[in-house]
Amino acid sequence: MNRSLLAAAALLASASALADETITLNSGVAPVTVLAGPADTPFAASFVAADFTAASSGPAATVDLTPAGAWIAALPADAAAEWIGASADPGTAGPSGLYAFPFTITETAIGSVTLTVAFAADDALGHAAAPNQGVFVNGTPLAGTTGGGFAAQTTYGPTDITGLVSTGANTVYLYAPDVAGGPSGLIANVVVAVETADADLTLVKTASAPTVQTNAAFSYSLVVSNAGPDAATNVTVTDTLPGGVGYVSASGSGWSCGHAAGIVTCTRASIASMSAAPTITINVTAPGSPTNTINNASASSDSDDPDGAMDSATVNVVDPPPVDEEPQHVPTLNVFGIAGLIALIGLVGGLRRRRG
Repeated sequence: MNRSLLAAAALLASASALADETITLNSGVAPVTVLAGPADTPFAASFVAADFTAASSGPAATVDLTPAGAWIAALPADAAAEWIGASADPGTAGPSGLYAFPFTITETAIGSVTLTVAFAADDALGHAAAPNQGVFVNGTPLAGTTGGGFAAQTTYGPTDITGLVSTGANTVYLYAPDVAGGPSGLIANVVVAVETADADLTLVKTASAPTVQTNAAFSYSLVVSNAGPDAATNVTVTDTLPGGVGYVSASGSGWSCGHAAGIVTCTRASIASMSAAPTITINVTAPGSPTNTINNASASSDSDDPDGAMDSATVNVVDPPPVDEEPQHVPTLNVFGIAGLIALIGLVGGLRRRRG
């Protein structure tokens, strides 16, 4: 293997090693369908949406186990790949072909995606006459993908295709035109490397009051921020209410909130990088007896978070103060009053005796 092939193989290996999701498609191994074109000449016009649809729904490409003598016997990037064609015997004769390599991205929080294509083709990939490039992603041509040959491996990429793909079904199309007549075929190793988005979430939680009375209404406020570098997708906030704290309601602009078994859950589609989501307000009632409550909450998303996001709020629940009843006034007598009272009693008693 020469130095250029060694470098290409090393590039493919390094791109795959760093990815969170790596999808490898080999001609002759992965399911590949084809739109067959004219023989001895490229397609006459630039590809349109109907051509890509026809390629994706077309017949399976033929696997040629006996490649033409001038073709490379194996692809250095991956020895499992095999020559394929758009006719019954690609190694003898065959038309131009638009080959569809379908793949599925399962990652829901896509940060970046790169595509690397290692191939050999008879006669080449792409053609300037239409013009048509040699590599397409979901129908979008990738510039600079015209060329190559059948006697050696050519590598395109890694190329950033982040904006061209999405979670779910996608397709890479390779166009191998037949220009000179005779055999027409393709051998390829397609690698799609998906990096998960990175989003550093923080959660700040506060209570409406540090101290409340038993059975009193109060609330918690929760603010989730994203320090980036990417958007956070499918964000979830989970708040486990302390024992005895009664749930009343939960809401926030753009949030969908619910409650079950003492756990409040709020979700939203995303939080942009370097921004904060609208505040979540959870309305509750205090326990019926004095206690010190600690309420823990956490925030997460489908994006990678280096340290997670958690916070808590403490509320002291106390009995209400006793009712302050006005004391009854009890009259008191000093020593002179007592002497006067005794004299008065004696006077009244004397008057009664005289009358008797």
